[in-house]
Amino acid sequence: MEKNNSKYFLVIVAIVAIVAVVALFKMLGSSSSISAQDVTGNAIAMNQTNTTGNMKISSNPTGVNLYVDNVFQGATPKTVFNLKAGNHTVKATKSGYKDYTTTKYIYGGKTESLYIKLTLSQNITLTLSQNQTNTTGNMKISSNPTGVNLYVDNVFQGATPKTVFNLKAGNHTVKATKSGYKDYTTTKYIYGGKTESLYIKLTLSKNQTNTTY
Repeated sequence: MEKNNSKYFLVIVAIVAIVAVVALFKMLGSSSSISAQDVTGNAIAMNQTNTTGNMKISSNPTGVNLYVDNVFQGATPKTVFNLKAGNHTVKATKSGYKDYTTTKYIYGGKTESLYIKLTLSQNITLTLSQNQTNTTGNMKISSNPTGVNLYVDNVFQGATPKTVFNLKAGNHTVKATKSGYKDYTTTKYIYGGKTESLYIKLTLSKNQTNTTY
């Protein structure tokens, strides 16, 4: 009887040992699995950070309306954050200037710079050109008698009749001389983009009265 009891005891001890070993392996396996999941999660988090970047945008002139991928971002200067890595379409608009469109590549984890220089629209350029034209005008001068020596702002222009071109808008001094006649001096205002007429009538040197029309 004692021998049989000893056998049963040994069997039970062996079973308990096997169960303990199996449980230990399960615990170790679970711990390894959790550790792997942690490592994977950290790697994913790092990859997510590296899939976005920023774009720092400046312009001339400033205050340009800014669109990135057709989404309004405000006025320049502007930094747009958390853009996915890859190409992005950038559009800039401002009244009086031509629209500007380009593509910018964004690298993950970095801030890329973009400088935009707008050009004036054709209408604005034409207006400026017209304004420049309107800063000068012409003076068409006739006289009695003809063949009078003509000076405009003390610069000899030839003999009348005469048209003097490209005079700056504003007042100009006109002087006319001819042998046997009294000198004639007057001031004439020139309007930009126009031709002003001036008629000069000289008087003989014996007559003290100058006549103008």
